[in-house]
Amino acid sequence: MMPELETITCIFCKCVMPFYKTDLKRFKNHIQYEHGIMFNIKYVIGSCFIESGVLESIGERMMNKHHLVVEDDSEEMDTNVAEVHSYNLISNHNQNNKRKLENVDSVTEAVNKKKVDEMDKQKAAIYKVLEDD
Repeated sequence: MMPELETITCIFCKCVMPFYKTDLKRFKNHIQYEHGIMFNIKYVIGSCFIESGVLESIGERMMNKHHLVVEDDSEEMDTNVAEVHSYNLISNHNQNNKRKLENVDSVTEAVNKKKVDEMDKQKAAIYKVLEDD
């Protein structure tokens, strides 16, 4: 049985992405690469499932508890900086980019292996000189 396709809305940019409960890798990549989130990933993903009113309430309680003040200039903020995106689960564009990245990865891997081999040869030559002394 195929898992049910659902959607998740990013709390940072409001983009809507499809996902399967057993595979959140694409959304994880989104929050890491689009927003620079590297820690507390599960917390951030979980926060995306909290209703907006509850999320605001939690924020207010934490601000009050720690006596923090942040100006709410969201009404004045230009929210049209970027469109809210809704991503397709699979698109030709993404598939082409994936293939390109796989090609780059294989070339990079070959170059890195060559560099490691050269370094190993240099180390062996140094050890041989040291042993001969």
